[in-house]
Amino acid sequence: MRQTIPPRRWRKRAGGITLELIVCLPVFLALLAAVIEFGAILANLKPVSVASRSGARMLARLPAASFDAGSIQATVNQLKVDVDRELAHAGFTSCSVVVRHNIPPASGAGTVTTAAPATCACTSPLVPALPDGTLNATDTRSGTIRVTVAVPMSQLTPNLLSAFGFSTTNRTVEETTTCVYEGQ
Repeated sequence: MRQTIPPRRWRKRAGGITLELIVCLPVFLALLAAVIEFGAILANLKPVSVASRSGARMLARLPAASFDAGSIQATVNQLKVDVDRELAHAGFTSCSVVVRHNIPPASGAGTVTTAAPATCACTSPLVPALPDGTLNATDTRSGTIRVTVAVPMSQLTPNLLSAFGFSTTNRTVEETTTCVYEGQ
């Protein structure tokens, strides 16, 4: 048999339900916004990763003369144009492109870091130290190239969490790819 709640008790309970909704709704909305925001970041990281990989592959096949002190800046500037062309397919532009290498012309100087001029007010990407360029004792290739592509996070996400105190403005997403030098 079905029990019915007397109208007076139901009205008291309705106030409690409203209070629970008022307390829980902002928490639920913040969690929903976080899931959407981080899902968008993860979905949009793929084009940045592809651009970084294609830039590292392109540099790994260039002749060693492209890494001389006089021509490395032009090489990196051209790389930035190529990376931006790759990112344009997804509707993004790079903030900065940083290249680290220890290709033989620069081996006397150790690791050389060269950056294309940044197009936004972002901090320079954190580029980790390069590994040694040889794969094993019988490997005759030398040199390693590391390309880091930074993209403003505001291009990747709708910035839904700014209402909750976490803004994606002035933040960058970085992808780094390391390749063994294959050129001559």
